[in-house]
Amino acid sequence: MPYAAVFGNNDLALRGLENYYKISVEPYYLKIKDLKIKMMHHPYYLSPDCDIVLYGHLHKFSVEFKNNTLFLNPGEVCARNKNLMECCLIKTDNKEFIINYFYKEPNEQKWHSKEFSFVKD
Repeated sequence: MPYAAVFGNNDLALRGLENYYKISVEPYYLKIKDLKIKMMHHPYYLSPDCDIVLYGHLHKFSVEFKNNTLFLNPGEVCARNKNLMECCLIKTDNKEFIINYFYKEPNEQKWHSKEFSFVKD
């Protein structure tokens, strides 16, 4: 399965490692099976030109489904800007996106979760 990452705005020290770790300049486009995905750090390219648009920078979970495109900011896994660790899992078939949002405070043992579902046209 393809994997990739994009540079954040504080990743200047990683610039020499982009080929080793497959870190790309944003926006980065990839395809997994029939899904077209766009990844970026900054939310500057939030156009519905793919099936899934993944972005960061805001450190806040957000999920929207507009123009048959899933827009997802998974939040902040490292709890640097707030006392909350967050991540997401996307499941999909030909008709639906299911997003599982996981979150917890750093001192908690158990992850909490919420599920979001969107039906494709």
